[in-house]
Amino acid sequence: MKNGICKLCLEEKPLIGKSHIYPQFLYQGVFDETNRTVLQYLKNDGHQFFQTGFYDKYILCECCDNVILGSLERYAALVFYNPHTTNSVSITETRERKDLTVMNVQNIDYKKFKLFVLSLLWRAHISTNGFFKEVDVSQIEPQLRSMLFNNELANDKDFQLSITRIDRPNGAAIDIIPNPKVNFKQKLKVAIFIIGGLVYAIELERDSGFSFFPDFSLKPTNEILIPRLSHGTARAYLKALGIPDKHANYFSGTKQSSI
Repeated sequence: MKNGICKLCLEEKPLIGKSHIYPQFLYQGVFDETNRTVLQYLKNDGHQFFQTGFYDKYILCECCDNVILGSLERYAALVFYNPHTTNSVSITETRERKDLTVMNVQNIDYKKFKLFVLSLLWRAHISTNGFFKEVDVSQIEPQLRSMLFNNELANDKDFQLSITRIDRPNGAAIDIIPNPKVNFKQKLKVAIFIIGGLVYAIELERDSGFSFFPDFSLKPTNEILIPRLSHGTARAYLKALGIPDKHANYFSGTKQSSI
């Protein structure tokens, strides 16, 4: 540890040497046989291997990292990978058509889960890791930081969020983590993060016009509908998110391709 100003509490404290930007549990399914994560730079087809995902040194104190943000991570990990241990979360699936299933998640803690997803956006913004260099939400960073530190949400109409799952043809979630590009210069005021097979969309300004809002938004009634896309619908959505044809074809299995 070394002393410095914690990015969350803004106090001078001993700072820990390793703060993850994306929590470890989000990488499940995207590690290779040597426990490395393949992280893709989509513009130039390059990629890198990371042994433990993304992290920064000396940006958070132990309390902010392990207690404040850690409590949100621990809850989200249960929802994603062991929902029954929360004694409340239930997930049912309805097949709408071959390439679309809707997951109905009930009794999810609206406040905890929304703060968790907002923490991903905030951490990506403050990160000095080059993978997040195109994430800049300076206009709302103070508001995000305040909500996280004080464990309080803004108006329910602010920061709508949705989650979409993208599947390979065999039903497994796609294993890709492209570098995010988020700023207020883009036409659609929505932050998009693709982590493994999940696409997180966070509304940066109200009435953004994003197609999954409000029908598939996390609701204050503690429920969320999560579309699960495959085949042609998965390919179309990946392309709409800016994923190049070669990658969209490969992950959706709609065209013979390799990367």
